[in-house]
Amino acid sequence: IGPFQSAKGERAKLKLKVRLNLHGIASVESAT
Repeated sequence: IGPFQSAKGERAKLKLKVRLNLHGIASVESAT
């Protein structure tokens, strides 16, 4: 569960970051 959860979390975070990034500055606020 350790490595698996970490990989899944990182992937989800990256997806959200990219999605918000594409939208605009909101990405930085959400990512922070």
